[in-house]
Amino acid sequence: MTAIVLHAEEAFDPGLPRSTLARRLGDVRAAGCDALSLGLLHVGRDEGQFDESWVIAGELRYNDTLLFSDGRYVGPPGWPDTLARAYSTEGLRIALVFGGAGHQDFRAIRLLHGRHGAAFVDSGLRRNFHALRATMPWLDSIELCCEDTYDHDSFLAFASMLVALGFDVALRPGMFREFSVTTFAALQARHPGRVRRCHLQCHVKGSGNAQGDPATAFESVAPGFDASGFIVAAE
Repeated sequence: MTAIVLHAEEAFDPGLPRSTLARRLGDVRAAGCDALSLGLLHVGRDEGQFDESWVIAGELRYNDTLLFSDGRYVGPPGWPDTLARAYSTEGLRIALVFGGAGHQDFRAIRLLHGRHGAAFVDSGLRRNFHALRATMPWLDSIELCCEDTYDHDSFLAFASMLVALGFDVALRPGMFREFSVTTFAALQARHPGRVRRCHLQCHVKGSGNAQGDPATAFESVAPGFDASGFIVAAE
């Protein structure tokens, strides 16, 4: 059976009334979707000029809504519970998408990696993702949408930190599919099975991803890996 994944952003914004969120989540499942990718999750409080001071704090926001600060959930109180009910009663897999086009989140990750080391020890980023795990233990994965700073070392360290905190991860290749293929190979070697799926962008900057056989590309770098069901086209 083919999985149907809906990528949504403002439609499930934390600031919306709980009744609106609940109705929309029910509509997603009724429409036949199996999974929901919610975005976008970012580091910092605003999207202005890159500022190291807000990066260092490692705060997490969903679009314009601050969710986690100083290791605590500070977002709208009903949002996690409403999503949790959709997971438990509707059987809807829910992922949070980190990064995205037009943002500098992976530049921030590279800065924090240089400051705190491979495990991001004693960083606000780690504390806030730990709080995210505790608040939403039912999350299917953190989907990594790298479209700004293609730095292998910091990307792999960040993904490994997420795995260590108990998250599975997913990949969302944009313009450079080869970056996701090579990072997948390294992650599969370090954390077998913890990269759950690849949501392959086939639109705008990701239009080149539709060329060739992406499944073969991933299988070729991870001996014994079967890409059946691993790749889902994202439109």
